[in-house]
Amino acid sequence: NHITVLRQASVFNMLKVVMDSNDVAQDAFRMSAGFECILRGTMCLENVIESQKENKKGQEKGKSGALEKALIKLFESSFNLLTSTTVQKKNSTGFPNPAPGADILTEDITTHILTTAISNNKTYLHQRGFYVDFANAIAATGILTSARDASSVLALCLSFIDPVLEFRDSRSKEGESPKRISSLRNPDASRLLMG
Repeated sequence: NHITVLRQASVFNMLKVVMDSNDVAQDAFRMSAGFECILRGTMCLENVIESQKENKKGQEKGKSGALEKALIKLFESSFNLLTSTTVQKKNSTGFPNPAPGADILTEDITTHILTTAISNNKTYLHQRGFYVDFANAIAATGILTSARDASSVLALCLSFIDPVLEFRDSRSKEGESPKRISSLRNPDASRLLMG
């Protein structure tokens, strides 16, 4: 049911708001298997598109594409939640905020910054191969069977890796020049595309 999927997306959106402003919550999210919940929530939707198609055979079409749109919203919410737990926020000057409790006058600041919740979360996800499992779970839903939905998911994956990256298809504007990328915000997430 697409409403259940939308509710799950709403929960992820609420969690994102908390994660955006609280390093302690980011640590707690990791330590209480929050990333695994994202993965399990997606894995529970295995073959949901195919099941929906089988259920609709012989029935009149109600809300065509509602489940697919709900899945896209869920994936977007999942990526937003992952971003809030793995990407260093920048303050108004454009520099990363120092870790709470860090003495910015000492040389120890780099050690403090490297042990923030965000770097711990990145290490945690990398060591567990989260992105490969998440890509497999997304594919298992059946959302990639439609070219339109697959391109939406690909665009989400690319923007999660780095906001500069974008999916360009044959309908893209010809006159636009590609942007140069010197480094990726989340290079480990490229496993989403290769999963």
